[in-house]
Parts: sequence; structure tokens; C-alpha cells
Amino acid sequence: MKTVALETEALPPPGVFISYSRKDQEFVRRLDAALKEHGREAWVDWEAIRPTEEFMQAIYGAIEQTDTFVFVLTPDSVTSQVCGREIAHAVAHNKRMVPIVARDVNAADVPEALAKLNWIFCRESDEFEKATDTLIVAFDTDLDWVRAHTRLLTRALEWDIKGTNNSFVLRGDDLRAAEQWLAEAGADKERQPTALQTRYIIASRKAETRRQRVIRSWVSVAAVIALVLAGIAFYLRNVAEERRRVAQARQLEADARVVAADSSGESLQKSALLAVESLQSAWTVDGYITCARALSILPLRPKLRLAHNREVLALAFSVDGRLLSSQDATGNVIVWDYVANKEVTHLMPKAMGQMQYAGLAFSPDGRWLVSTSGDVALVWETDTWQMKKGLRDGKMLWSVAFSPAGDLLATASYDSRQVKVYRTGSWDELTAWGAQTEKETDGHFRAVHFSPNGEWLAAIGTSLTTWETGTLQKVNRIDKIQPWSLAFSPDSQALAVGGEMNGSLCLYKLDGTPSDPFAGHSAKVSDLSFQQSGRYLASASLDGTVRMWDVESKRELLRLPQKAAAVIFTPAGKSIVTGNSDGTLGEWSIARGTAVKTLRYDSAVTAVASSPDGHILVIGNANGWMHIHNTDAGNWSEIAAKNLGAEASTVGFSTDGHWLIAITSKSAQLYSIPGWVEASPELGFGKDKVEAVSFSPDGKSIALRTSRRAPGGLRGTLTTTRLFELATRRKVGWVTHADVLDVPARELTSGGDLKLVGDSASWAVMRLGRRTMKSSDGRWMTFIGSSVLADAKLQRPADIVQHEGEVIDATFTPNGRWLITGSNDQSVRIWPLWTEDLLPEAMLHLQRNLTYEEWQEFIDDRPYAKTCPDLPIHPSFVEEGRRLAGEGDVKGATAIFRRALELQPDLKLDPKAEAKQLAENARRTNAANKLQPEP
Repeated sequence: MKTVALETEALPPPGVFISYSRKDQEFVRRLDAALKEHGREAWVDWEAIRPTEEFMQAIYGAIEQTDTFVFVLTPDSVTSQVCGREIAHAVAHNKRMVPIVARDVNAADVPEALAKLNWIFCRESDEFEKATDTLIVAFDTDLDWVRAHTRLLTRALEWDIKGTNNSFVLRGDDLRAAEQWLAEAGADKERQPTALQTRYIIASRKAETRRQRVIRSWVSVAAVIALVLAGIAFYLRNVAEERRRVAQARQLEADARVVAADSSGESLQKSALLAVESLQSAWTVDGYITCARALSILPLRPKLRLAHNREVLALAFSVDGRLLSSQDATGNVIVWDYVANKEVTHLMPKAMGQMQYAGLAFSPDGRWLVSTSGDVALVWETDTWQMKKGLRDGKMLWSVAFSPAGDLLATASYDSRQVKVYRTGSWDELTAWGAQTEKETDGHFRAVHFSPNGEWLAAIGTSLTTWETGTLQKVNRIDKIQPWSLAFSPDSQALAVGGEMNGSLCLYKLDGTPSDPFAGHSAKVSDLSFQQSGRYLASASLDGTVRMWDVESKRELLRLPQKAAAVIFTPAGKSIVTGNSDGTLGEWSIARGTAVKTLRYDSAVTAVASSPDGHILVIGNANGWMHIHNTDAGNWSEIAAKNLGAEASTVGFSTDGHWLIAITSKSAQLYSIPGWVEASPELGFGKDKVEAVSFSPDGKSIALRTSRRAPGGLRGTLTTTRLFELATRRKVGWVTHADVLDVPARELTSGGDLKLVGDSASWAVMRLGRRTMKSSDGRWMTFIGSSVLADAKLQRPADIVQHEGEVIDATFTPNGRWLITGSNDQSVRIWPLWTEDLLPEAMLHLQRNLTYEEWQEFIDDRPYAKTCPDLPIHPSFVEEGRRLAGEGDVKGATAIFRRALELQPDLKLDPKAEAKQLAENARRTNAANKLQPEP
């Protein structure tokens, strides 16, 4: 990655600060002399300190003004207090640090900041010159970025010392270079700015924005003063406004990135709102990327149903997916017809007060529903919804589970510290484990689950314990993991365990072997659920989020900004249902990203192509079919389909748009446009493998480059390029090369003589296989792999493309408006690249507008507005009006109420009357309080 240098003034050669123990002065003098021979000046404390200077202040100043901090590692230096303070100051300012070993040291004594780095060894037994050369290479590594870091640190410190005076901020190209430097620093964990540098750059941008406003004001005055300058003034005003909007867009984008770094529940929603505001101010690559990254894991707006008046603690689906039951913190259970979206019954056990945990389970045959209610498990018959049995434990029950065969019911008791197993139907107790039977079990059981294959039963308390259901014998126990939630994988080979203290989440094999953790949650993981396919895992946490993970990669795929204690996948696996703290149930689609259209097929997509005019999209499939779509109507409807007889490896158009070619392992078939009539005969190439196709600029010829193994047992390949006349499909030339992998399309032969038939650079070349290409506007490029879309300048991934499988091919429409991707998940998806297409999709993911406080913090230069027009204003805006009225500011409150009414006309609000009434109420309350005698 190339770093943009800050070059408003010439930078001196890189400075070096050497930190050492005085006992190693002879080595340091030799090292200093060697550096001078290489043209490098080093700051060493025997030369640079004047007698009147404060010793440590001079040391700190030198560290700040040099590029590299070299520490001479010896037993004396690692124990030196002065050296330790120098190291701490270098770390605090994110200085590049290079340890050089002069004498062997005990690794345990080396400060952590140096211990984790690569050491350069320059002991008596090592080659001094080789070590010096390695040191010089280290100095020159990433030199531009380090110099920029030093220069920015110096400027920032000066600004800070001068009381953050705006006279010392960055401006113009210097500011833009610093902002790009900051953006690059955030993308690389080895390049980290200091907090002071970040504040300095942000303050500089705000100062520049204010300066632009002043310029715009003067331009407006100039327009009034002289009509002759009106044209110029108008132009300058537009320029200033554009710069202001771009500056604001960049500021908002930077704020969005900072907010997104927080993993709390509302941070992602707030980050997406700020990114949308950034794009609405002005289009920037950074704004688009930040918005796309937020939306890539922010789900579509959920369907909410008001269910309970207390927190929902447990959820359960019937096996057939028809019934959904939910239980709240008072023990009340509601059963829903999930398909018809209506309530079936309301089960009211005895009042229990506030419950901390609840358990629900349907029997596999759908005959029984079991719910917990304090010290008893209630068995409900689903035909009549009458309670048939109460299984009393004497202590608080937290979890219930049916075996997959439906013949067993397991319960977990928190206070009695037992897991019991009952026979379904007779409800006889078969066995019990826990405090009464095993001395080592000293924890409270919180959850119990049967494996999907019915062979295992697992429960969590202070440990994770597994029993074999056939013998009812314990087979494993994992201690010291502080579990809180539990779920079996659908293949019964692993257990997902959520932690109680720090948001830990991990998979354990049945033998107790843990996987790499799922990193993201910051508080207790309260509930877990696997999708039926086993590919996804959902987790609810007290950090205010519900997250969906890819089980194999441990990557976070979706983050639901929802405070929920219970989470469950629907049986079809297309949605997640959450039991929320406000008593609602939320249904969230697991569809990811901002694709405006998804085209589905019967087999993997292997090739995609867009016509030169952008009106036609062609899809090639692994099953040998080619599908042709019309893009004009915006619905991407299919207008034709062709059977190619074998998997399509490449499809493409001639430069004039009159021909379509489809390449398979067996043929190269041409189709005329319009009409989609297959041209005859086919372009012949025998049993060769087609490697590349080139259309001539005039659209009259086509070149095919093929390869085959050399005959006669010879090693290597033979590459042949054939030239065909499109009108007749007649072969008019060819050339064959041995062991040539890249024959230009122009090198063709006719009658045995090599000749130049056209400039290959102007021919439209379509290479088979995975391609890298740029959009027509130069903003984007594609990489077929993990990151499909990236900005063309810095190649930063945009993270907008979301498929369930591997992306096989991708292309841009000619105008750069859409990215089209084909995947082995049997789908093609169309992704918006223009703001006017991305923002409507973004609105579908947002659940709220900015609060009044957020608006004041991040925007503040224009009246409060709705980022998402189809959502209501945030209640905090009206609440601010009420606060002002209560303080007697009737005018301010009236202005806010009027603005609220403009934004949301359905508000039942008389601005002036409401403000006066609230002010009068506050006055009376204050007067009454004054009359009350003091205690």
C-alpha cells in the first residue's frame, strides 16, 4: 500500500533516537559512527542536551521529533528506569521501535513493547556490519508513512501546546494528505495513529469547514456588490458548497468508522445512519465503503409483533414449524400460529413475580408443550391446551428439553442443582444427576439439551457435562469455562457454549476439544440457536445485540441491534426470531447485503456478461444452460434460454453488440443479436482447451486461443490462435506455438506466413476463468475471491457482495451502475454502485432515525431531519422541545415542535399551545415546591 506523503515542506533524512544504558556507551559510539557512515544522524544523549535543559524533557522532545526509536538491549538497559521511561514515551506516541541486542538478555525481563518485535542481534559473536545493514533496512521500511507520522506528531504537539489554536491546524493539500494517511492507518494494525494525531486531523477538518463557510459568505456579498461578477461569484459559491459538502461527507464518514469500532448494540445502527448522511452530503469512496460494510451485517428491518408486557425469556417452535410459543418473565406463555400470524392461546400459570429464566419445549410429535414455572415443569396438551401434569422439583427450574424420539423429557434445576429425566406420557422420573448424586457437581444447572441424533444429553452449570442417553451414564465434563447458554449442532458432533462473564462463545467437540472462539460479544451470551443446515449459529447477548455467525469460519454475518434474551431460527432457516426485552417478538430475515435483485437457477452460475449497451445480461450455468435477461424494465426478466450441452466457462459480446459467444469444454457457439439465433457452423477447435477469446474492434472477426498437450509423448503444450470471419464462421488464419502461454491475438498466419492482422491492444479480449476488471468510471475493480469489490485506487475491499457460496464470476454494467456476481450458490445478484440506488436499499436496513443528541454531536449545522424518510422522527427530538418548555423557553420549544410537525405531519401537536402549556405546568410545579417547608 502506498502512503501519501505530507510534502508542504521538505522532510530531512530520517532521524534516529538511540536509547541505551551508560554502561554500553562504547557499543553505542561504534553504532553511532556506523550510522554516520551510512548518512544517518542519530540523537544520543551525550551530544544533544544543553546544560540548561531539563534532562527528561529534552529526551522526550527528541523521541517525538525522530522517526525511529532504537533500543540497545542489554541486561543493564532493560532494568534501567530512565530507559523504561523512554520506552513508555515512544510507545505512547506510536513510534516505530527497533530493538538491537548488544548483550544477551533474559527474555522475561524485556518490556512487552519490545519483546513482541523482531530483534536485530549485534553481539560480539555476531557480524557488526551485517547487523548495521539490517538496521538501515529497518529504517527505510515504510519510510514515507513513518516520516508522515513524525511530521504529524510534531505539528499536533505544537497545536496542543498552543492551546489548540486554529492558526496551527492543517489546511489544503496538507489536510487532505493527512486524512488519507489517517484512513490508511486504520486499515493496518501495524500503522496506528496516536489519539492526539486523530484529534488534530479532525479539528483541522472542522476548521477548514468553517473557513469554507466564511469564503462562501464573502462570495455571496461579492455577488450583490457587482453584477458583472455575478457569474464568477455563482461559480465560486458552488465550488465552496461542494467543498463544504465533501468536507462534511468526509467528517461524517470518519465519525461512522469510529462509531462502528464499538461492538455495542446501537453502534452499528448509528454508524449506518452516519454513513448514509455522509453519502447524502456528497459521494465519496470512503463513504460508500463504510456504508456498505455496515449494511453487510445489518439485517433488513424486522417484523415486530406485540406479544408480552414483560421481557420475553424463552422461545420454542413445533417440529412442523406451525406453532411458535413464547414465555415472558412472569411465566405467561403465548402460543402463536406462526404461518397464519395470529395468537392461538394464552397459558396463564400461577403468578411467579419476576423470573430470571424460563424454559419451553414442544414434543417432536407436537402433542405436548412443557413450560417452566418456578419450581415446577408444566405439561400442556396441545389439543385442548389443558395442563395435564406438574413435574415438581422443589427448586427453580430453568430449562426443559425433549429427546428427538419424544420418549424422554429432561429438566435442569438452578437451585437444586439437578438434571432430571422423565418418561414422556407417564411422566415417571427415570434418573437424576447433580448435587445429590455427584460430589463434584457444585454448580447451578441453567440449560439442558438433547443431541439431534438422540444419543447424548448435555447440561451446563459451572461446567459442561454430557451423558449418554442409552445408558444414562456420564461421558464427559468440562470445567472452568463459566457457561451460560448451550446448543447442539445439527450433526450432533459439537456443542456451542456461550459464556457468562465476557461474551465468550465457542464450539466444543464431544470429547471437550474447543474450537477457535467467535469474537464479538462483550457481555453474557444468554441464548443460542443453530440453523437446521448447521451452517449458521445465532447468539443473543446482554451487550444489546443478536448475531449470526458462519460456523466454519467463525465470521460474524449479521448483527441485530436488539436487546433479546431468547433467539431461535425458524424451521425453514430463512429467519431468526428474537424474544425482546420490551416484550415484543422480532422476525429477522437472514438475507444479507443490499442486492437489488437476486436471480436463482437450478445449478451453479459459472459465467456472467453484460452487453456493451447494458440492456442485456447473459448468465452461463454449470448444467449447460445459458439464460438471457432484459435489464431495461428494471426487473431483469428472462427473455431467452439456450442449451449449450456442457458447462459454460465464458460468455461474452462482440464490441459492436451484434454477436454473443458462449464457450464450453466442447464448443464455441455464436449467436446473432437480436433474435438469439445460433450461427452455423460452430467455430471449430477440435479437442483443444479454449484459453482466450478476442473480438476485433470492428466486430467482423474473432480470434480463439486454444492449447493442447504436445503430441508424441513430448513435454509441454501447443498453443494455437485461430482467426475466424464472423459473417461466415470461416477460418481465415492460424498460428501454432510450442510452450507459449500468452500469444497476442494479433499474431496470426494465413497460408503459412506470419502477418499482423490488427493491434491486439484494441481488440476486446475475454480471458476464460477468473477475471479482474475495472468499472467504466474508474472507481471500482473486481477480484474473484474473498473480496469481490474494491476501490480501484487503494484496492480496499467494499464488503458489499454477499453470497452463500463462492463467487465464480463478476462483471460491471457498461455505465458502472451495477455490479453483477454469479456464484455456485445457484444465484446471480445485482449490487448497486450509485448512491441513488444504494440509499433506498440502505433505508430497508435502518430501524430508527438519529437521536437529537446524535444530530447535535455529528451534524449540528442544519436543522434536525429524518435520515430515513419512511421512519418516524426520534422521540428525543420532541423530548428536547418539552425540556426547553419546562425551562421557560417557549420560543425555542415552539420552534422544535413546528419542525417536528413538518417532518411528521401525523403528530397530534399544536406547537405554540403545547409549549405554553408545558411552560405553565413547570412554573406551577416550581411555585408549589417553593411553598413546601424545608425539612
